[in-house]
Amino acid sequence: MIAFLGACKGKAVEEAKPVVPAEIVSLETLQPVLGEAKEDVPGVVDVTTGAAEVVINYRYYDADLQNIDNDMVTELAPKIQALYKNFNTLDRVVFRISINDVTPGEWKPYSSFALTRKIVGEIQWSGILAEDFVRYALEHQRY
Repeated sequence: MIAFLGACKGKAVEEAKPVVPAEIVSLETLQPVLGEAKEDVPGVVDVTTGAAEVVINYRYYDADLQNIDNDMVTELAPKIQALYKNFNTLDRVVFRISINDVTPGEWKPYSSFALTRKIVGEIQWSGILAEDFVRYALEHQRY
């Protein structure tokens, strides 16, 4: 009996791992990170979550409608980094970008692309330009 107790005493007690609640990806949880779209303010408009990916509809506002690609990437770069930093279980995200039209209050589809956590980790974000970003993005389309 003594030998049995001694053997049990040396065995480490396995602690139960705390249950981590699933991250909730919704319009309300994304707006603090990506911004809330308003008339002349870029931000997230809608989000759809699925088993394999999250689809984010994002409005990009460009005041002068010049250099849209580079301006958009410059604005989105820190937001995309923050998105993946704040949502640790997020992997594949599809962005559907609409831009303002010359007519105030009207928006038109502009581009879409997908990213994964691995790709976001590989991108050199400092000073990134649109042509560099497009090389990393998956399924890039312009409308």
